[in-house]
Amino acid sequence: MVGVKASVLGVTVLAWGDSLGDLVSNVAMATHGGPGGAQTAVSACYAGPLFNTVVGLGLSLTLAAGAQYPAPFTLPADSAVYETVGFLCAGLAWAAVVVPARGMRLDRVYGVGLIVIYLTFFGVRILDSLGLWFG
Repeated sequence: MVGVKASVLGVTVLAWGDSLGDLVSNVAMATHGGPGGAQTAVSACYAGPLFNTVVGLGLSLTLAAGAQYPAPFTLPADSAVYETVGFLCAGLAWAAVVVPARGMRLDRVYGVGLIVIYLTFFGVRILDSLGLWFG
């Protein structure tokens, strides 16, 4: 039961709390910054998580590997990691296909698609936490 609570906490409260500041600043830039503000907001939506993934994960894994040196550092093979990477790739593929197909316009089709991808990810993580997912 503790694992279920920790997983739900990680997928909801921690993830949303970490992103609220970014959400507010991106919405403000997109709505009040003109065309340049919208471009800045879109760039920030991808650059912020990319920085967290590359620098945050890279630094933490480097420190963890250094703590175990010279023994190799291995990551546990967990289905959640593959699911998360899969949904990340789905979101990036959605952007790579839909945005050019719609004339580089960020409209409701793009936004609703991203929300559906996130809600599907959220549902899979909750079902996995409850032991109802086969992954």
